[in-house]
Amino acid sequence: MGGICGILNATGHASTGDLHTMLFMLSHRGIGAPGAWSSTPAALGHWDSHTLDPERRGVQPFHDGSNGPCIVFDGRLDHRDALLSDLCLDRATDVELALAAYLRWGDDAWTHLLGDFALALWDPREDCLLLARDPVGVRPLFYSVCPTRFVFASEAKAILAMTDVVRAPDPESMAELKRYRFRRHEYTFFQGILRVRPGQRLRVDRRGIDRRAFWKPVCSPRPNGMEPEEAHNQFRRLFIEAVRDRLPARGTAAIMLSGGLDSSSIAVAASHARGLKTTGCPARLEAYTLLWKDGEDERRLSRIAAEKAGLHVSPVMLDDVELDPTPALVFEHETPLLNPIDQVYGKLYRAAAAAGHRILLNGEWGDDLLHGGAFLADLLVSGRWKAFARQIRGFRDNEGIPIRSMLRYLLECLLLPRRDTPKFATHAQEQIYEAVFVPLKLLAIENLERGAAAHGIEIRLPYLDLRLIEFLFRVPGEWLAEEGIGKQPLRKGLADLLPGEISGQPRKDNTPLFRVPSTFPASGREGDMRAYSSAWSAKAESEWRSVWFGRPAK
Repeated sequence: MGGICGILNATGHASTGDLHTMLFMLSHRGIGAPGAWSSTPAALGHWDSHTLDPERRGVQPFHDGSNGPCIVFDGRLDHRDALLSDLCLDRATDVELALAAYLRWGDDAWTHLLGDFALALWDPREDCLLLARDPVGVRPLFYSVCPTRFVFASEAKAILAMTDVVRAPDPESMAELKRYRFRRHEYTFFQGILRVRPGQRLRVDRRGIDRRAFWKPVCSPRPNGMEPEEAHNQFRRLFIEAVRDRLPARGTAAIMLSGGLDSSSIAVAASHARGLKTTGCPARLEAYTLLWKDGEDERRLSRIAAEKAGLHVSPVMLDDVELDPTPALVFEHETPLLNPIDQVYGKLYRAAAAAGHRILLNGEWGDDLLHGGAFLADLLVSGRWKAFARQIRGFRDNEGIPIRSMLRYLLECLLLPRRDTPKFATHAQEQIYEAVFVPLKLLAIENLERGAAAHGIEIRLPYLDLRLIEFLFRVPGEWLAEEGIGKQPLRKGLADLLPGEISGQPRKDNTPLFRVPSTFPASGREGDMRAYSSAWSAKAESEWRSVWFGRPAK
């Protein structure tokens, strides 16, 4: 990851002093010395990425001649060869490719960029500032409209360092936090600080701010004529490509390995992809496993996966982790929406960073995208009773899910209004959308990214590859499960790579990644876990108010 920030002043020169203040607040996101550029009325700043290979990194801010557009870019482009060919270039860094795309296609350039990215571009020819963010939202980008200027940055803390930015909690966002019902993509927990939505372009000029979505999911099923076996093979190709594109051409990378199907698939795909890369391979790939002293099942499964992938696995013991929403944690994450898992991951990030790793591949969102049951509702409404009965019995027998619970879930799918979800052709498509693109999931992505960035780690999420998500939108949801056993694209697509002990298990019995502390009264029961979660959330909000506004919650 890197960091970007900037100022657009409506009345004269942008303050370079304020620009360097913002860069200081983002210093954990980069290496070396920050880059800065200014020209009436804009100023752009950039921290160099920890993680991009040298030939892809480039010097930033980068501009096209003395009077051309200037760009800052935080991200990684995944389709470089195709983009180089389209732009008739032999070689270019990622930031050079992004600017070349703009010079070629103008305001439609963002549709040609594939990867995780956030960028800002000042075009003096049109006196406008453009901001854009990748469709999934893996790279963050925030902004604020002040009385005489517009400011933006990769993290809100850089914007809050500006003296003309109001420092106050956003009342509507705090109300949504109480209900745990988030319905607004743009708004943050800070009053007046907004986010660029994933898949959105902002144009800022003298007329104001123009917002335009450059990516939207396909809501209608596309006839593909594929059989399930062909779909599994296509998924395999896309998944290995997603993992490969998240590995560096050299240096080191780490994988968070639990021994479950999602992370094990990343491990074996990474090992396989290293053999396919023609531009070099990481000097070291290492796996990290989170363990409690009595987590032998987790240890055994992760060891099996690591041996199959040819990786060394380092345990990260969790028994000494203080599960408490500390001021440091609140400052790192910038949000009151915290979870004890954020403290657990912090120890993992510190261990990986101490070993020299800057890239960590994580299996988050595998469950969300590949283990949904909404396709059962599609079987019901289409009158496919036998297929429905076979699948629902399979979920009961293979995964131990009570039929009553599944029927309750299906009633929710069929009857509850979907106010925040576009109208899709199938319930399975709705589930994929809600796994990634609703505000609560965006908050989770940003929280994961910021927590890692605070320790100099770039989190990379193969399951959130846009090519993979778009593929899942296009295939029947029932292909994800067979006799109630989900994640069939992984099980069958990677059958030759995965250990049988892992691919054959219906679902891993996870060792919890956090536990109610022994100091909590009568810990261990389900009700006490809910009580502890409630107490944690209340303390997280109180600490958040204290850190950012100098006062606890009322």
